Amino acid sequence: MRRAITVSAHPHDSASASQARPLLFFGVGTGRSGTMAIVNVLAAEPGVTCTHEGKFRHAEVAGQQVLPFLTLENRLAYERPHEAAEMFARTRGNLYEIARERGGTHFGDIAYNYAPFLAPIAARYPETKLIVFFRNGIEFVRSAAQASGVDPAPVGWPPREKPLSAVERFIELGRLAPRQDDPLAPRWESFDHVARNAWLWSETNRLILDGIASRPPGSTFVIRYEQFFADPVSGYAELRKFLDLVAEPLPRVLDILRLPINRRADKAIGPYESWSRTQRDRFRELAGPMMRRLHYSFDDEIPEREGVQ
Repeated sequence: MRRAITVSAHPHDSASASQARPLLFFGVGTGRSGTMAIVNVLAAEPGVTCTHEGKFRHAEVAGQQVLPFLTLENRLAYERPHEAAEMFARTRGNLYEIARERGGTHFGDIAYNYAPFLAPIAARYPETKLIVFFRNGIEFVRSAAQASGVDPAPVGWPPREKPLSAVERFIELGRLAPRQDDPLAPRWESFDHVARNAWLWSETNRLILDGIASRPPGSTFVIRYEQFFADPVSGYAELRKFLDLVAEPLPRVLDILRLPINRRADKAIGPYESWSRTQRDRFRELAGPMMRRLHYSFDDEIPEREGVQ
């Protein structure tokens, strides 16, 4: 049996230390890595409030916004890391108060926007738990953007010729790009969406790996998309243990785990073997080192399982 978590009163928490505190958790990944599916499943658990980028999700449909957006702060924190702690305090400084207002035993938010904020998270909420999502970079690049039409959940850089909706243009303002002092900055305008998303995948994962390196043992749970969704029931059982969800999961929770949530049917590019030589070379240049660091090869592509993003 896992030992219950006990924590001391948080200096930024105005409530009485004697009041029961919910377990606080965050999730972070590049996007297109199963995050929305996991949000839906955890939100169905009794006593758990789990949001996706600060808002409730009903399958892919956005619901009530519970926490402020971090869309623009995502890029600002990346470009100005010395200001990240202040941005985080301003947008996420009262989570225990919000959690108590919601009620329940657990409160969490899962978003790609947390990649530049992992140090502030650890500093402000040292007792928090963190779920990290990894996915093969080739499949991220393929599904990071929608080739045509309005993208309801834009994550990566779209093809240059694609007309963008107002929401897509707004999210693009907060998407990571090389800093001005980055050696890649002068080449950025020449990159197509494949190269840009290869860089985005690699750099986001670099931020995540740097951010979790100093976390205490047992405070981080890694979901590798290809392994987790190959056997989601077993994978989810381990995640529930990590989050100290001790009761047996309700049947509806496992039913949601099998739903087709945020599946990308219209991918921005075809299989890796169909890419041009330039696209493959740039992907290997920009994402190859991170592919090796995360123990992915260029030969282990796993087709996207129907039912997950």
